Amino acid sequence: MAQKYTIKMENCYGIPALDHELSFENNNMPVAIYAPNGLMKTSFARSFKDYSAGKKPKDIVYPERPTTFVVTGENGEPIPGGSVFVVDSINEKYASEKMSTLLASEELKSEYDAVFKAVAEKRDALLKIMKKKVGMTKGIEAAFSNAVGLSEAEFLIALGTVDREVAKDSYAQFATVSYKVLFDPKVVELLADEDIKNLISKYSDVYDRLLEESQFFKRGVFNHTNADQVAKNLKDNGWFKGGHTVTLKTDGGSIEVADEKELAGPVAV
Repeated sequence: MAQKYTIKMENCYGIPALDHELSFENNNMPVAIYAPNGLMKTSFARSFKDYSAGKKPKDIVYPERPTTFVVTGENGEPIPGGSVFVVDSINEKYASEKMSTLLASEELKSEYDAVFKAVAEKRDALLKIMKKKVGMTKGIEAAFSNAVGLSEAEFLIALGTVDREVAKDSYAQFATVSYKVLFDPKVVELLADEDIKNLISKYSDVYDRLLEESQFFKRGVFNHTNADQVAKNLKDNGWFKGGHTVTLKTDGGSIEVADEKELAGPVAV
């Protein structure tokens, strides 16, 4: 393996010219290329990706300009494209048999391959379940990611974001609503209507006022949805039939509830 490589490139994806020698003489330490965002890093990677695939890089902005791309070793010998490996950092679906060769030992390679495969399998299994629940067959990753302000390539990050929201039980009231129903074009069109917006705004104001005045609910902590779930769990698990009671805190003290009918009153408040 050579310890020095020379890169000569012209008119490659917006890079006008680059002629530089990269040295790995310092114990084969990696070389970092720094550049401000939007200047050349992605174009640099795309050029090498083309080269690794046996294609000649090009300039998509000025396609008429002649392109040059040459990589040579320390003795001037050309480096074949098959010896170049590019990791696509913006595509989480990207996989390559060469990926694990970046790791130093066979043990780490095997561990990486096993983890990568397990994540991919679980991701595919989750998507199958989501497609059935959501009612979509295509575009579910993009729709899911876009819903939390991320791109399709950030699907796994979007999952983490939603997982944290679910843990907080922020949107439990929407758990049974189909995505196709919630984001139906007719629904979106309806919500764009000014009269509907005003009605929703009034509803929100009344709801907020009721929360403020309630003895049992607290904004962001315990609302009517939480109360419904508690009541359902107590009923399903035979809490009251077992002779147990529930104590509800009020402004003036507390109320002890001994059966489901008594609980239904405060929960409905």
